[in-house]
Parts: sequence; structure tokens; C-alpha cells
Amino acid sequence: FLLRVLLTTMGRSNLASDATLDILDSKTVSSLHTHWLLPAVAAEVKMWLGDCRHLVLAVDECMQLATANSPDALKPVKDVVSELGALSECLRLQGIKCLALVSSLQEEPFRTPSGRSVCNIALPSPSLRDLAKWATTTKNKNLTSTNIDELVLLAGSHWRSVSTAIDKLNRMEVLGVPGFWGQMGTDYLTKMSTLHRSSVRLYIVEEYSRGREMALANHPEAQIYINNEGSVPPTLAFALFWESENSSPICEFFTNSRHVDATKQLECCGVNFDRFKAQQQLPLLGAGISVTLPSDYPREEQWFQALTLSRQAAQSPCTLPWFGRISDSVQLCRELNDVSPARTYHPAGKTHPWIHRVVVALSPTHEKCIVLYHDKTDNNLTEALESLSKAAHEIRKKCTMDILCVAQVLQNRTKLCNLPEYEFPLVVINQVSLKNWYRATFVGAVEYQLVRRAGSKINAAKDSGRQNPPNKAAQQG
Repeated sequence: FLLRVLLTTMGRSNLASDATLDILDSKTVSSLHTHWLLPAVAAEVKMWLGDCRHLVLAVDECMQLATANSPDALKPVKDVVSELGALSECLRLQGIKCLALVSSLQEEPFRTPSGRSVCNIALPSPSLRDLAKWATTTKNKNLTSTNIDELVLLAGSHWRSVSTAIDKLNRMEVLGVPGFWGQMGTDYLTKMSTLHRSSVRLYIVEEYSRGREMALANHPEAQIYINNEGSVPPTLAFALFWESENSSPICEFFTNSRHVDATKQLECCGVNFDRFKAQQQLPLLGAGISVTLPSDYPREEQWFQALTLSRQAAQSPCTLPWFGRISDSVQLCRELNDVSPARTYHPAGKTHPWIHRVVVALSPTHEKCIVLYHDKTDNNLTEALESLSKAAHEIRKKCTMDILCVAQVLQNRTKLCNLPEYEFPLVVINQVSLKNWYRATFVGAVEYQLVRRAGSKINAAKDSGRQNPPNKAAQQG
């Protein structure tokens, strides 16, 4: 610690100091006794300060200094804190007021020898607006508004992530999305132990099905990688599942979904998120998701909460006619009997006013349940419910399987308790329930779609204006 302070007074950055200290072997460093090094460092600091008489000394993430598999794993932490205190006292005697700060992202077993209480600081996560504003501070001349939006997605409500992303933007000449994700993820992985990689991956999976508190209790090593909302940086999640699954659906959720048309992005994200749940053998409905049931429905809510998707779930090249208005009930019946739990089905035509996709979920006793999705970024919940109802009624005429309707209407804010009576089991994904459905780590990528969709509408309006310029009379008026 004292050597690092000394290097700082010499104008060396943190990275340059790391390189210098790496050259010194452990024996050389340990031979430098604190009792004679301390006065020299204090004198250098005083000279460096000049007329200033106030100083802040900070050690961030001190628990990272702990030595794994050692009888006294916390000795390096104790040594640094002792040196910090000794330097603060030495400077105080020379008339310099020194504030010493020691932080740790991991609460246990961070304790002070004197028993002084630890102050828990919960920094609020940055909003999309905060991140977008901060992103504009980059000096890269090649940066566009699209790159800034990408940066917001990369950050995932993590201050450190957006800081790292801005640093990379300043250095990159070509802003390729896949490379950007790869570099950010690699930076995380190179600093993580095998235990931490496994713990964070398991935390992400378990946080979806059991909630943050239970997941963190089972995987405490993940604490230093999450924010106060329980979110893992998206680039880290991307890297972990890419590493373990070799192109996991969740990687496509974060990256490939952005390359489809803005009007289809939500649908694409939903497909990949379902495939991720199938791959990890997670329930269709995560922690905190409620199913609104008709008053006389024979099933209990727990039956729907236990539904899972087939692990082999993949996007189907097949299409079904009953996504739109249908007239052939014989064809409908045959198609319903052929639906596979291992596939995600899409509309046969470009226009599909009723539903956007369908999967077949399975109960623990292998009973089938047809899940109908209506995916929209707008606020029209009434239209979504009516469309789902029409499709469900057509299916009900020829099929006895349970039907679960999922209305994904991102801009709607209707509370679930205020929903009208509905004739089919229903899940509504809107501003109220969005985080419960996608969970903390993934919700940012979905919220970003509202920004992208709004941008696409503005661009479409500009294009329309160019194609249909106002007449001269209107211009004169």
C-alpha cells in the first residue's frame, strides 16, 4: 500500500503502478519494513500536496486482497488497513487532515479489529437517462447515438461497467458490437477465479427461479459482482454463458436481438429468453410472477408456476395458421395435435393481429399447456387482451389443452390488482411486472427496446417527410 501511495505521488497511474509492482518480487517487497518506509512516504506526500492540508486515502474492494486457501487469508487485508491507519496518523502529526476510506463489495467477513461498525452504502443504480448522459462524455469522434444506446445496454445499471465502456470507446477506432461485448466480457473473466465464475453463473440462474435473497445466500461469492438491485453486468453474464454453453441463447438475447427490425426485437428477445429458460431447466414463470385465473378455473396457480419448457426448445421453421384469423377448423385441429414442446412457433404471415408466437409448456406430470404470447412495446393492453382472447377461443373450440395467455405490453402501467376479469389464465408483463419476468440482469436489455423503438419511429417520420415534402403554399404559410 505504501509503495502504491509513493508511486501515485510520482505521477504514476493505477495501471502503471500495477506494472511496476509486478516487477518487484514478494521477497523484495516484504523486506521493506513499514517503520522506516512510513516516514519517507509521509514526507513525499506532504511535498506532493504543497499548500494543501487535506487528503483522502482510499482502498477500494479490500477483500480482493484476501489470499485464498491460506491459514490466514485475511492477513493482506489487515496489513493494508494497518498501513493506511499508520500513514493517516503520521500525516495528522504533520498538520494534514486525512480521511481514510476502506470499501468492500463483500460484506462478510469484513470487520475492523476495534469492532468499529461498518457503514453499508447502497448506491442507487444509474437510470437509462443517467447512463446515456454520461456516455456522451466520450472523446471518440466516431461515436454515434446508436453506439451510446449500445453503451447503455452494456452498462446494465452498473456504474463501473459504464465507466469501463467509456474508456474502451475512447480507445476503439471501429465500434463493432460483437467485439465490444467480447472485450468487456473478457476483461471480467480474466480477473475472476473458477469459483467466482461458477458462483455468478449459478446466481443468475437461481435468482430467476428463487429470487435474489435465496440466490445470494446460496452463492455469496456473487455479491461483489452485483449491484444493489441484484443485477450482474450484462457483459459478464454474456461471457459466462458463452464460456460454459458455447453460444448460449442468452448471448443471442443480448446481441443478435439488436440486429433484427426494431418492431420485431421484443419478440426476438422473448424467444431467446424462453430458450434460455429451457436450456437451464428453469420454470416458465420466474419468482414473483402471478397468474390471474378466471373465478371458476379448475387449475390452481401453482400448476402454472410449475410449467417448464423442453430443453431442446428451438425456433421452428414450421408455422401455424391460427396466429391470424382462421376458417378451417379441421386444419386447426390437426395442427394443434402436431405442436411440439421442443419448438417455438411463429406466424405464417407478416401480419398477425392476434398473437406473435406460441410455445407448449409441460407440467411435472407431462400435461401440455399452450402458451400464447402477444408482444408489443406500446401501451394498448386492452387490444392485447382482446387479441389473445380471440386466438384462445378459436383453439378452445377444437382443443382441450390448458391455455395460458401472456400479454407483453411494455409501456402499460396497469397494476395486476386492477385487471378486469379475464376468461383465460393470464400473465401481464408491463412496467409493473417487467423486472419480475426478466429479472434484474436481463431487464435493461428489454427496457432499452423502448428507446430503440422510439428512435425508429422518429427516423420513419423523417423519411416520410423527405418523401412527401410540403407544398409551396404550406411552406409560405
